[in-house]
Amino acid sequence: MNKKEIQIKFSKEISSLYRECKFKKCVFPDHTSCSEKVIKAHSIQRNKILKHIAENGMVISADIQKTLFTKEFDEIGIKSVSTFFGFCNYHDTNIFSEIENKEYVSSIEQNFLHAYRACALEYVKKEESVCFYEKAMKKYKNTPNELLFYKKLNGAIWGVKDYYSILELLSNELIKPKDEKSFEIISSIVFHLSYESFLAINASFSIEFAFQENLINDLADTSKRPAPIFLNIFPHNGKTFIIFSWLSENIETYQSIVSNLETFIPSQIEIFFSNLIIYHCENMFISPSKYSQMPKKARRLFVSQFMKTLGRDFESDYISRGTINLFKMFRK
Repeated sequence: MNKKEIQIKFSKEISSLYRECKFKKCVFPDHTSCSEKVIKAHSIQRNKILKHIAENGMVISADIQKTLFTKEFDEIGIKSVSTFFGFCNYHDTNIFSEIENKEYVSSIEQNFLHAYRACALEYVKKEESVCFYEKAMKKYKNTPNELLFYKKLNGAIWGVKDYYSILELLSNELIKPKDEKSFEIISSIVFHLSYESFLAINASFSIEFAFQENLINDLADTSKRPAPIFLNIFPHNGKTFIIFSWLSENIETYQSIVSNLETFIPSQIEIFFSNLIIYHCENMFISPSKYSQMPKKARRLFVSQFMKTLGRDFESDYISRGTINLFKMFRK
C-alpha cells in the first residue's frame, strides 16, 4: 500500500469514528418541556444568512477532513452546514425565536442568543471530541497515533467541563421568568462594516494573548476556566455585522482588547477579525463565487494558515501580521 492509499484509508477510518460520535441530546438543562425529537439545528440561520450567501444552495465550508488532502475548502449544501444535534425541536424553536423570526437590531437579548448558540455548538463539539479520541485510542492502540490521541483527549475532557459550566450559566438566564431576564450575563460590542461581505461565522473560543503579547488566558492551566469569546459575523441589509461577546464576569480579561477595538479604524477592525476567523473559527461559510475569485496565491495562503493552527497555538499578534482581509476579499 503506497503513501496515498494509506492516507485515504486513515481518512476513511477517522471519518467513520467521527460519525459514530455524533452527539444527539438536547443541551437545555430543563428537560420537562422537551419534545421527543432532537433535531439537526443550524448554528447559523439558514433562511436569513446561509441562503443569502449561498449559490444554487451551496456554500464553501472549511471541512477539515477533506482539506487535509485536497488543500482546498469545499462546497456543501446549506441543508447540512452549520448543523448540530444539540436541541430538541421545542427548545430550538422557542429559545431562538427572537433572532430567527425578527430583524437583527443589536438588542441585548439578540446578542445573548447568538452567543448562547455558539456556546451550545462548542459544548457539543467538545463532547463529540471526547468520544472520538477515546475510540481512536482503542483503534490505534500501541501505535504512534495512540499518544497523539491521548494528549488531545485530555484537552477535550477539560473543554467539556469548562463549556458545560458556561452553558449551564447561560441556560439559567433563559429559565428565569420573563420579567426577571436581563441577559446582562453576556456583554457585547457590535461593529458594522458599510458593505456586505459574503461570509458567515458562529464560533466560541478563548484568546490566549491580548495585544503586545500580554497573556490573558493561560490555556495550559487547567485549574482555571478560560474566559470564552463568542463571535458571530453575517451580512444583513447592506452591512456586515460583527458581534464580539464575552461573559460579563470576564470583563477584566478582555478589557484591553475591547478598549483597543473601540479606537480602531475600519481597516484595523477588518484585519483583527480576519485573524480571529483564520486562527480560531472552524464554523465558517463563504460564497462559492467569492472564494473562487480569490487569487490562487491568496487562497493557498488562507487555507494553509487555517490548517496550520489546528496543530499549534496561534502566536499572539492579531494586527500586524500579513493577513488577508477576508471582509474585503469576500465583499459583495
